[in-house]
Amino acid sequence: SDTTNRGLDVCLGSIESEYYASLNIKRPVTDYLDLASSLAFFINNVRYYYNNALIVVVSPIQRSRTDNWQSGGEEIPYRTFRTTKVIKEVCENENVIFIDANSKSGIVREEILQGTLKNVLNSDGVHPEKKGAKMIAKCIHEQMKKHYNPVTETFEV
Repeated sequence: SDTTNRGLDVCLGSIESEYYASLNIKRPVTDYLDLASSLAFFINNVRYYYNNALIVVVSPIQRSRTDNWQSGGEEIPYRTFRTTKVIKEVCENENVIFIDANSKSGIVREEILQGTLKNVLNSDGVHPEKKGAKMIAKCIHEQMKKHYNPVTETFEV
């Protein structure tokens, strides 16, 4: 397959709370069935419109935020782990590359809260600082190397 001219980058997040708030709906940001079906739908649409696309899905990272304002009552560490599990299952079913930034990036919630891992997430406890972004980039790079075939010069699932 042609690995040149693959210029499609898509970043997805979970900033749905403003949308639901505008509709005055109280609903968890992460509904796991919606997440699974939406991700599968997205992957299949990318394949339809960009049949040569290399699809790589990266899980969310661990968060230090301790409240559950956006999680529908589910504790945040469990939500990110469950979200990661759902994303991984969809990637396996759809035969796309999955990168586990949740458990492989080195960003560990307990270490942040204990103060042994500093300057990784900004004050909101969700978004990475420069150091955290570098940790995530290294994680993605290391895991992508496992999928690269130097003989064919392509990435494989």
